[in-house]
Amino acid sequence: MEFSEATKILILLSNNFDESSLPVPPAKLRKIITLFNEKKISLTELTSQNHKLLLEIESNTGLDKVQITHQLSYGMRLAMKIDEWKNLGIWCVSIVDIDRFPLKLLSKARQKINPLLFGSGDLSILSNPSVGIVGSRDVSENTIQYIHKAVEKFTNNGISIISGGAKGVDLAAMNHALELGHCVIGVLPSELNKSLRDMETIRYITDNQLLLLSPEMPESHWTIGRAMGRNKYIYLLSNAVLVGQISKPSGGTWTGIQECSKNAWNKIYIKSQNLDFKLQQELLQLSDVALDKNLSIEELLAINDIDIENLSIKEVSVHLNKSVSAAKSYITKNNLVCLDYPIKKKIHKDLDANEKGKQSDLF
Repeated sequence: MEFSEATKILILLSNNFDESSLPVPPAKLRKIITLFNEKKISLTELTSQNHKLLLEIESNTGLDKVQITHQLSYGMRLAMKIDEWKNLGIWCVSIVDIDRFPLKLLSKARQKINPLLFGSGDLSILSNPSVGIVGSRDVSENTIQYIHKAVEKFTNNGISIISGGAKGVDLAAMNHALELGHCVIGVLPSELNKSLRDMETIRYITDNQLLLLSPEMPESHWTIGRAMGRNKYIYLLSNAVLVGQISKPSGGTWTGIQECSKNAWNKIYIKSQNLDFKLQQELLQLSDVALDKNLSIEELLAINDIDIENLSIKEVSVHLNKSVSAAKSYITKNNLVCLDYPIKKKIHKDLDANEKGKQSDLF
């Protein structure tokens, strides 16, 4: 998969190339993208010589134009880095690559995700129905057996497994699905490049069984913050989430459940066997959280959680596999709306009081 020119610009701006780098954080990167969308111009027009555009970015985002031009100066470094990534089988898509970037992420959490997504493997695996499986790192043999049975039930119904690659519940689910010959999506918080030096991992990717994703640069090191940030992608990309084990109302599993519940990203099902009663009560007070006995394969398969209202018209056209004009017709016919269609008419607020009075007399 080729890196688009616009995506290369976003990587330039946000990568930490050396000690003097001034990387742009994801929130500011999203502001830059929004500005360019509003102006209807391509990110490829951003160069260190385009002073007018640099000043507009500075004015609209609060970023210093010196920071932007400094990051843009790493073009040669980026070319070398991309060659290195390609040799490992790493690709990158960004939210401006609307025909490739996962629309679920944009539909559910456009303002909470990194505009860049790195990965290795076949992105089309994401089109399969999937269930996220998460939970504690320290697990009992009983929990492993439970996870294996759950994986078998899901995969026998054509449902892929999404997890985070951590020891315990994550790896028990991912490894069992792969051993059975089914599809797995692993969302990594760091060091994607190191994962792709493992021969078994490469084999599963080559066989189109494994898709690895990461919202972080491939060389980034593990941190608690990155691990927490990774968790949201499991909840966002799956049709539902099964928590294979949780033992306390704290830590990564608990935080992920709370974040998902608060943002209404997905339904969450908790393994009820050996679950502490007090913890169970706390969990069930959260929105969209239920015990595993309520999980229905039929309901999970029927979920279509891409909300057209949260997509642009171009993104809707990709989702529907229609032309933009056909997508507009679909929206009009079904009395729907999306982010930029139909175009809302501006209401003029500069009418004086007399004019307002005349208008009111007409009705």
